[in-house]
Amino acid sequence: MDCAIGLDIGGSKIAAGLVFEPGKCGSVTIRPSAPSSESEMYERVRECIGEVIAKSDIQLERIAGIGAGSPGLIDREKGLALFSNNLPWRSFPLSEKLQEDFCMPVLLDNDVCMASYAEWYHLGGKKNETFVFMTVSTGIACSIIHNGAFFRGAGMAGEIGMNVEEEDGDGTFIYRTLEELASGSAISEKVKAFSGKLIEEKMELFDYLLAGEQAKETEKMIARLAKSVYSIICTIDPHRIVLGGGVINRNRRLAAEICRALDGYRSLRNEPISKRISVSALKDTAGLTGAGLMLLHSLKE
Repeated sequence: MDCAIGLDIGGSKIAAGLVFEPGKCGSVTIRPSAPSSESEMYERVRECIGEVIAKSDIQLERIAGIGAGSPGLIDREKGLALFSNNLPWRSFPLSEKLQEDFCMPVLLDNDVCMASYAEWYHLGGKKNETFVFMTVSTGIACSIIHNGAFFRGAGMAGEIGMNVEEEDGDGTFIYRTLEELASGSAISEKVKAFSGKLIEEKMELFDYLLAGEQAKETEKMIARLAKSVYSIICTIDPHRIVLGGGVINRNRRLAAEICRALDGYRSLRNEPISKRISVSALKDTAGLTGAGLMLLHSLKE
């Protein structure tokens, strides 16, 4: 088998493509998600995969299978998309439906795990280190690879976006999650308000936010993200942390500001905290690349 189909399902878009060793991808297709309808969401996934196959010149028998990444809680053994804040699926039999429609093996896992695998593999896939990939996108989450294997805990390790943050609401504390306060969804309305001006002036989003009236709120957002990265470092002391996801990929100023904030925190090592942090090398293709590679590598094993 020459390649696999990598599928990256998100709250705002679906991406699929052919994935070849050692991580190259082609025939990439992107479609918008349908987060309000279970059946329509799956239909868009199916159409996305069908379009990848249709526009590639590779024969079906040379495709090893489909690696699929979906957000939230996954039952990998049963192939179920159990729950996600950003998708309509509840115990949805994603693997079974894909196998029926495309007649090939399917490997299902969490979408952040798939992206993490791709970034880890791209950096050499070292099996004697602890590696963390953190995504800031429609949602916020991280994935941990320790000694060459995923650390999953009881099944939801890495859901850092669910961390509780406090907001002072006129003398009373309002408890909201990190994802509610600092994800792509949290800033989407702000983007809509001045997207025309950003395009006109060719400015990066966080340059605009930090220079304007919303600077104070933006600084709070950056501080919350930096604090979350710092909590990861204090808890598991990873050798590497890669920051990715749509918000990071399109706003490198944000990654730089997170690192600047981190270097103000205490460290027991005689080096800046930011030294172990980098930004995604694979950017928007990380999820589908990791999904395809995991399928190929699982078949070899």
